[in-house]
Amino acid sequence: MVTELLQDDGHVVGAVGFPMEEDKAIVIKAKAVVLCSGSGAFKTPGFPISSLTHDGDAMSYKIGAEISGKEFTDWHWTYWVDPANVWDNWSGVFGGFQSGVGNPARVPSRRPEGQARNRQRTNIRLMAFQAHSGEIPLKIVRPGGGTPSAGQRSLNLPVVGGATAGSSPHKCEGIFPKDNRFGSNIPGLFAAGDALCTGGATYTGSSSSGSAVQGGRAGLYAAEYAQTIKNANISKTEIDKIKKRIFEPRKRDKGYSPAWVTQVLQGIMVPYYVLSVKKQDRLEAALANIKFLRDHFCPKLLANDTHELRLAHETRNMILNAEMRLRASLFRTETRGAHYREDFPEKDDKNWLAWVIISKDGEGMKLSKRPVPDKWRP
Repeated sequence: MVTELLQDDGHVVGAVGFPMEEDKAIVIKAKAVVLCSGSGAFKTPGFPISSLTHDGDAMSYKIGAEISGKEFTDWHWTYWVDPANVWDNWSGVFGGFQSGVGNPARVPSRRPEGQARNRQRTNIRLMAFQAHSGEIPLKIVRPGGGTPSAGQRSLNLPVVGGATAGSSPHKCEGIFPKDNRFGSNIPGLFAAGDALCTGGATYTGSSSSGSAVQGGRAGLYAAEYAQTIKNANISKTEIDKIKKRIFEPRKRDKGYSPAWVTQVLQGIMVPYYVLSVKKQDRLEAALANIKFLRDHFCPKLLANDTHELRLAHETRNMILNAEMRLRASLFRTETRGAHYREDFPEKDDKNWLAWVIISKDGEGMKLSKRPVPDKWRP
């Protein structure tokens, strides 16, 4: 598991991590780093991204990289029966596309106030509003009463939201690109795919093909950059400091289990009224709890083996990501795409046709607004 990016004179020059088999650090030196670490979630069951924990975003943020898109939330749902059986749950939906049924699933719901009309596709926010008004349990139904094909699960089952709570739609979050060469604001650090914020306010196309193009281009530009710099000289003192940070949870005799802290984190962030139907007082309440986890539990995480050491680092990264999500959601006082504010239900292009940029500011977290260029405006 890679946990930290190496720097020399402000440039990224490699990374440090550890294997699952033994307590040792592996130092990887490089003239450039291309981050292809994907996105993440809060280890909720459902869509396959649930195994990722925003490790790339966390590593980049800690060395000063600009992060964006954290206010936009994922829309994937799952059934309450066998929620982690992703492909069986989704076969009815994808099968609907393949069999020509048209839009394969819809939520028979009235349109919530301030929400754009969208009844034809499954929409986690519409489901959240139904729950918000007490219309539960919810069910997905086929338009026209169609029946599933052989091997597909019936859609006439109760469903739950938040299958990837804490995740963002593909390409909507991650390192904010400095230019069209896939570089960050930190020299030597490039990114591609879900590790790079190049989408809009919601998922807009094929993730695989877009990631393939970005990966190829980022590799090309990183190689060109690498030809212009000399080999880095990382001091043993700096490497020793990093090793000490990585293995701190293994040195403790007492502390908190990362699995338990993750469970507490899920209890704070997964409810639909935190990230799907947002409002200032609820966001602030969740943020207060996340800050407590950050300050009280993270410094005392305990790892009995290298497996738990990985979990400890993932838990820290999820807590950092939760803070980013809540702060960005509070900062954007409007509704746009996959970000809904119950207390600001309308889109506000005059003030918010912009990216929310998150960056490290000493020990604090700084948020700023970066307007979309005039030539890109509709």
